[in-house]
Amino acid sequence: MKKRILALFLVLMLAVSCFSFTATAAATTVYASMSNNSLNEGTFTAMVYMSGDKDVKFVLGYYSKDNILLSCISALLEPASPSANTTLSLEIPSSVQGGDYVKLIAFYPESLESVKVNGTSIVYCTKPPVDIDTIYEGMSERYYTISSPDGALSVTKRVVSVAEEGTLFRLKDMAEGYVAFEDYQTPKYRLEYTESDGVRVYFYSAGGAKQRWIMEEYNNGYTLENANGGYLAIKDGQVTVQDEKYEWAVEFAGETPFSTMTATDAFKLFTEDEQDRIIEICTSVGADALPFAANDKSFLDDCEKVFSDLYYNNTYTPEEEKAKILEALSKPVMGTGIVAPDFETPTFPGGDAVITQSSPVKTKQVMWDLVEENGVIYSASAEHPYTGAAINCYRIDVTYKTSASTQTVKLYCVDPTFANVQNAITAFGKIPYEYRKNVKNMYVYYSSTDSTYNLGYNPTYDGDELFVRLKGTATVEAMVESFVHELGHSLDYHANGYPGLSTQHWSQGAAWQSHIKADIVTVSGYGNSNLYENFAEFARLYWLCYSNRDYQIGIAQLYPNTFASYKRALNKIGVKALY
Repeated sequence: MKKRILALFLVLMLAVSCFSFTATAAATTVYASMSNNSLNEGTFTAMVYMSGDKDVKFVLGYYSKDNILLSCISALLEPASPSANTTLSLEIPSSVQGGDYVKLIAFYPESLESVKVNGTSIVYCTKPPVDIDTIYEGMSERYYTISSPDGALSVTKRVVSVAEEGTLFRLKDMAEGYVAFEDYQTPKYRLEYTESDGVRVYFYSAGGAKQRWIMEEYNNGYTLENANGGYLAIKDGQVTVQDEKYEWAVEFAGETPFSTMTATDAFKLFTEDEQDRIIEICTSVGADALPFAANDKSFLDDCEKVFSDLYYNNTYTPEEEKAKILEALSKPVMGTGIVAPDFETPTFPGGDAVITQSSPVKTKQVMWDLVEENGVIYSASAEHPYTGAAINCYRIDVTYKTSASTQTVKLYCVDPTFANVQNAITAFGKIPYEYRKNVKNMYVYYSSTDSTYNLGYNPTYDGDELFVRLKGTATVEAMVESFVHELGHSLDYHANGYPGLSTQHWSQGAAWQSHIKADIVTVSGYGNSNLYENFAEFARLYWLCYSNRDYQIGIAQLYPNTFASYKRALNKIGVKALY
């Protein structure tokens, strides 16, 4: 039988603390019928019938769907003849959330051995929890309360205050000795401190120090020091940050879908190395930092939905569940489009070159899919088939100068006033010289049939050609994102010094393929199409993450093997990695 996970020891401690026990002979059967299947404010009741001759302790608790114990009531039942009936009552507060559910568990108070409960009506869960048997032993990605003798941290509508009972926080490992605390009531909102706003919870700000804390042992508890300085404390009944150390009790309160998953029979089918890799993925910064889009589901959110569904579904075999866990973990973290509407161009080393450009000069040049008939230029089609002939166009010589480099690119266009021409010129200059240095020609023009970016190798120029053909206008930021993908192909072709030999391209090596398999997590659906696009898509992800601390650490943790390999390729062309 699949083990169901619960902070059972917490339940037992709550139950045991209120009663003393005397054990008699063995009980035989326990039946329970609950009066309702959903939680509403008021009294929840359950009628219990028991036969046998041994005392049984019952605990009726209500939980979030993440298995967080919200409250419980307990009762000791002594055997009676011919039967014993009792009513268990639980006063449910107005704060109860939709999706919370009830569990009725029973056990012998002397041995704490669980007793099967038959005939129960339990929302979302058809079997009572048995014990805690998670393979994962870390602290992060579990729920905790934060309290001290002065009170506990409580969050209501994202406002942090002091209360007798604290709100649950999900502990996140943020790497390099930092942690974060995610508010259970408003997921993706984290405990933060700023001088202007004080202590509050606010939407996760990737890369920012204000939501990172240093958690260190202190006396019998912990200090919580903000990454920007100062210790979290309670002073005069208010939550604050002060210069002096302050002791907190950070106490375990429950399991998450991730930690629950590690206790399933399915997880035990993985090898020890595979288990370690899965734990690394789910506890990484990147699991919660990606995708980038604000208010979007993170990679961890998507995975945990699968974990939770498996937890509450008994129809799958362990082997089938193992396959579904792998499927969830191998899903890509990026789509094929712009990763976020508010994406800002990262600061790249050697980017923002000083740009000078010549006046447009009329010339003739082959332009990929463009054809010219009677002086009119068309996108190739059945009506106007492509001939590969040079067409009338304009050439602009664009020079990019940094303190250490000078590069001139010939830009060909049909219409110099087309907005994408200047946007492309600007975007290209934001990319480090070493990464763009192989491009000799750029083509920017309107296409009536398609919007694509492409990189083509042309031995005549001993370098690469960059094509930008768009139906509409693209922003500089959008072009930078597309360029770093296309220039990923350039790196792939040149890192080993053999641009014209496909067998020597970085992505075609056995090492890159083994790295992809070992990392489990994939980059994008497009990247799954072939090894060339996989390398270029990882390049896109890498450069979009470049100047954000959490994103960079996140992809290093999600893709440790491909990340290290990509850095080695960058090193071949002289690009320095941040992490």
